[in-house]
Amino acid sequence: MEICGEKVILRDLTKEDIEKRLYFNTVDIEWQMWDSPWQYEGMTKEEKEYELSEMKESMENWLKKNKNMPDTDRRYEFQIADKVTGECIGWCIAYHINDDYEYDTRGEYIAVGIDLPPEDMRGKGYGMEALGMFIEYLKKVFDARIYTQTWSGNVAMVRLAGKLGFVECNRVAGIYEKDGIVYDEVTYRLK
Repeated sequence: MEICGEKVILRDLTKEDIEKRLYFNTVDIEWQMWDSPWQYEGMTKEEKEYELSEMKESMENWLKKNKNMPDTDRRYEFQIADKVTGECIGWCIAYHINDDYEYDTRGEYIAVGIDLPPEDMRGKGYGMEALGMFIEYLKKVFDARIYTQTWSGNVAMVRLAGKLGFVECNRVAGIYEKDGIVYDEVTYRLK
């Protein structure tokens, strides 16, 4: 399945995307400082290698499963491809949350997230277009309120949420620490 915009295409995972995603998790890793940086702190080389092998296996299984998936089946994730080059530049995800804004596979609400690893693709509207298209897709396939969650130090995501019409609805103070500074977990609801 593909959804085309002016700058990006949202598409199902391809074999080439798997290699690009592994590259983003081993070489071009600056984006990890904005997407849950505490997740990567203190990991040993062996733990990182194990996590990468698990990620690769998961994506390969996902590729096999989605190979013959009809366009009418709901998607929880799309790869973001540059419309000019066709190259994977990131991904959008959706997951369920409950009334307490916690991840819950049975939760009745949908939360969205985005990762756009290449620094040269940021600040040019790619992320806004991709997440906006993803939200429109989700509105069509889910009858649920839409949220996004981040941490207060992710200024770019906080700004993007505001541009897309999200308003803050929950804040948990002092839950994350990065470089000795304490940050809040913030949940936004789409107006």
